[in-house]
Amino acid sequence: MTDPASSLAHRRLVIVTGKGGTGKTAVSAALALGAAARGMRVLVAAVDPDARLPALLSLRPAPLAYQPALARENVWVCHIEPFEALADRLDDAVFAIDVG
Repeated sequence: MTDPASSLAHRRLVIVTGKGGTGKTAVSAALALGAAARGMRVLVAAVDPDARLPALLSLRPAPLAYQPALARENVWVCHIEPFEALADRLDDAVFAIDVG
């Protein structure tokens, strides 16, 4: 049997999704800790502001913020509001439309 972590070891982005109550937060924390233990730098970005990530990842949990915070060695956590993040990106972009 193949080690499940080996298929994720070389990924730059892993997205954990699912219905409420399915363990997304716990799986995300476990993946982050496993990757950090292998020396990878990890950012866990939650779209749920009430996520338990800080409690699962940090020795001194603090509320999630937009700015990533170091939770433990090689693991940072943050909260992202998807529409606000999109607006930030769009504000930074310059659009040129040629209709001629």
